Amino acid sequence: MDLGWYGDADITAAVAFLRHRPDLDPARIALLGLSMGGEEAVGSADSIAGLRAVVAEGVTGRVAADKAGWLPGGVAGTVQRGIDWLTYNVADLLTAAPRPAPLRTAIGESSGTRFLLITAGRVPDEAAAAAYLRAAAPGRVTVWTVPGAAHTHALAVEPQEWEARVTAFLDSALARG
Repeated sequence: MDLGWYGDADITAAVAFLRHRPDLDPARIALLGLSMGGEEAVGSADSIAGLRAVVAEGVTGRVAADKAGWLPGGVAGTVQRGIDWLTYNVADLLTAAPRPAPLRTAIGESSGTRFLLITAGRVPDEAAAAAYLRAAAPGRVTVWTVPGAAHTHALAVEPQEWEARVTAFLDSALARG
């Protein structure tokens, strides 16, 4: 992600491959990703026609604009914004691929896709980012914060609850209608 913008193309190709498998229902494919994988899953949702569900854990942002709505002010926020600006502009120089849309834009433009954003209770930035992302489509985005969890450790902290919530979300989002 930080050395190029090919995540959307990779995920779109993977979904296309799965949709052509005779043993799978092409209307019942979902994306699940952790950390950067979650950011790529959320970010690609608007480019995959008919995608109905995304489960993403530990999502905070994949381009500088993602953090615009939730980073704090003051010195810390200013420094982080500067680092992000530099990182993503250097990435632009290293690739011919187009810069991806911000995650909030992808959520807003992915009509029909439902999202389950799982956040770590020990990482306040994840909850702030999830609230900002949820505002793009409140009726299609559910946020679950796992108390005591570190980044991408919700399954380790709450294995039964993680399985129950993710399974129920996918069952509902992918139900045959």
